[in-house]
This record gives sequence, C-alpha cells and structure tokens, in this order.
Amino acid sequence: SRFISIRSGIVGKPCVLSFHYLQQPKGSKVSIVADRTVVAEVSTEGQKGSRRHDIELESCAKSVGFRMMGGGRLRVFGWQVHAKSGGMSWTSIGVNGARYSHLNHYADGAFSQSLESIKPDILIFGFGLNVTSYPHGLNKKYEERIIRVFEGLKPLLTKTPCIMLGPYPVAAKLGGRWGVSPTLYKVLDIQKRQAENYGCVFVDRFARLGGAQVLSKWRRGRPRILSADNVHLTREGSRQMGEFIFKYLTVEYEKSAAQSDK
Repeated sequence: SRFISIRSGIVGKPCVLSFHYLQQPKGSKVSIVADRTVVAEVSTEGQKGSRRHDIELESCAKSVGFRMMGGGRLRVFGWQVHAKSGGMSWTSIGVNGARYSHLNHYADGAFSQSLESIKPDILIFGFGLNVTSYPHGLNKKYEERIIRVFEGLKPLLTKTPCIMLGPYPVAAKLGGRWGVSPTLYKVLDIQKRQAENYGCVFVDRFARLGGAQVLSKWRRGRPRILSADNVHLTREGSRQMGEFIFKYLTVEYEKSAAQSDK
C-alpha cells in the first residue's frame, strides 16, 4: 500500500518521518503526504543507491504515504517514524524461515548501504539458532558464508559498534535422550572467532543463561521457556530473552558512560 496508518502515542506529537527509497537513473518524483497534506517532494533520479529523506513534523500524522508525480521508475523500501523526544528505536530485519546466507543475494555493498541509511548507533546480529540443534554436524561452508556476509558489511562495521548474540541453550535428541547437540559448541566457536575478526562484541548466551544445566528446566518447567521443538522460545521465553538482551545493553552502556566520565 502507498499509505500506512500510525497507531501509537506518537500521533499529535513532534516526530521525524523517514522515507527510504532507491535512487536510480530515470527515477520518478514523489510527493510525501501526511494526513492528506503534501509535506515534501522527493526526486528519486540519480546514481543508483539506497537513500533516505527525513521530514520533521510538529504534529505527527495518523496517516502517511506517497503519490507519484508523472512517470519514471520507483522503488520504495519503507518508512520510519521517530519521536523527537529521544529514547531507543529498535529496527529488526528478522524474517521467519530466512537464513543469514540470504543476505548474500544483495548486490555488492547494497546491504551495507541499506543499513547505513537507517543511521544505526549499534548493530546486533543473532543467527545460527536452527543449525545448533542439528545432531549430525554442520555444513562445511557455514563459516565461509558468515565471512562473506561480514565482508559485505565491512564499510559499516568500521564505524558502527556491533554485537553478535551467540545461540542460547537448545535441545537435540541424542541416542534417544535429550541433550545439547555437539553442533552448538561448533557454532559457538565459529561465531566467537568471526565476531572478534570483525570487531564485534560476542555475547555467549549459552554460558550466560546457564548452559546445559538449564535445559531440563527450560523444557519441563512451568512456564516453559522452550517450545515443543525444543529450539524456539515460547511467549514467556521470548519475554525473558528480550529482558536479558535489554539488561545487557543498558548495563554495558552505563559501564561505558561511567568510564567516559572519568
């Protein structure tokens, strides 16, 4: 749809509306509309690449969208709406069923450029969950594919702090009994090594959350943390994991801020 509805407490308050699009030869012109009022006109003509156009609104609209002005090519990536009062914005590109290797389908440099247009203060990576439960080993190209993704992100990683979240405890059936798959330890080693290679902080969630000792509690306790497949989290598990990540980020931020004040 060319128009979206905004349903949050930000409506009526000062905000910044960001329009993400592809600049390209023979690109069209568009008008940006907020609550039926044109608030900006954007030309998408130019050298090919991801672009972002910001519009400041004194009163955030209930509906925003765009209209094409004449002919030409147009490719829209999406919108962001930020409150001007500050706080934390969390942008997720997680997709059910997607694999990190799908990021290699981007043209050279395109993924890094797309992320850079969001102007991130920090990048957080989390992948490799499903493969940790495979009891019969890891694809030989697993590490090679991780390297390829991070090589494509190098321009952004050189100037943006990054964190890699290692896999949390998951269960696999081994010889008729549930336990930790040997594959999980291999994934941990590879991810830790590549995180260090590309200057990212590695968070060993497996160790921090209790390792093999918590599996029984996560599988059989009430409320359950792991769902029926013993890999993905339940609703309660997701809530607790979100809390864990939030606390990690805020505690480390406070430590960093305290050191910079010295």
